[in-house]
Amino acid sequence: TVGQSGRVEQALENILGAVGLIVDQNQQIAAAAEQQTAVAHDIDRNIVAINEAGQRTAEGAGHTEQASRELSQLVGRLQQLIGAFRDAGGQGLEVSMAGMSPRDRDRLATLARGHAMLASTGSDFHDPALPWNPPGRFDKLPADLEHVAATL
Repeated sequence: TVGQSGRVEQALENILGAVGLIVDQNQQIAAAAEQQTAVAHDIDRNIVAINEAGQRTAEGAGHTEQASRELSQLVGRLQQLIGAFRDAGGQGLEVSMAGMSPRDRDRLATLARGHAMLASTGSDFHDPALPWNPPGRFDKLPADLEHVAATL
């Protein structure tokens, strides 16, 4: 009958509308899943990059530790050599010379103090024709160090 046909038609339209909503929702879910997959890949890449950076940092720390051990051994050896020099009659260390940084000068001054040695400043004047080394060109000794010339 006509009434039943109208109800069937209405039911089919409702079904089509519901199917359309389901298709739209599926498309939204698929888009969201794509976005989540892209974010998951980004997170994965970042985790890998952080892991690699951590490995490089650990390797660098290992190299630094090794270099520190080697430097410590060299300092110990230098202390031994200065002690042997002093025991053999050496009386002074040159604590300043051309091109030396103030930091290195201070380190050598500390060594001279630690071994109760006299000090010099590399002011070995050779000739007035050598302008690279005029008297007084080098830094002065720290006040607490005695210059080797004071014993002459």
